[in-house]
Amino acid sequence: MILATRLPWHVQFAENPRPRAAAAMGVDVVVTALRVGMPALEALRSEGEPVGPVLCCPAHGSMFIPVEAGTIHRWGAAHSRCLRDSWVCGTAYGSGWSRCPRRFWLLPYETSFPTTSPGSLHQQLSASRAQLRMVAA
Repeated sequence: MILATRLPWHVQFAENPRPRAAAAMGVDVVVTALRVGMPALEALRSEGEPVGPVLCCPAHGSMFIPVEAGTIHRWGAAHSRCLRDSWVCGTAYGSGWSRCPRRFWLLPYETSFPTTSPGSLHQQLSASRAQLRMVAA
């Protein structure tokens, strides 16, 4: 899988680069496919929306996007799932979950926001998925 981007990102190979304050307050995590998530995050950043650190797993084609705590209770989308402070990936939803050693973090240069807006993220993920479906048709 090719991970293409047109905006600068800082790549970090570490277990947890999130600011300590963000880690302490807890977050929910939106998990989506890299091919859907990357264009959505690029669109958010292009619009000046805050984007926090993002965990990527190219081996499983997954992207983990931290959002404010409490999002899990109102998230309902076919293109992603929302979990409570979960950073594990695997081969199938609900089974085979484990830590993956091939992951890395993407951090935007221009911001230090600990989370991404769930409403804006949902809208951009939906738009990104719709565009991919149109291309495939």
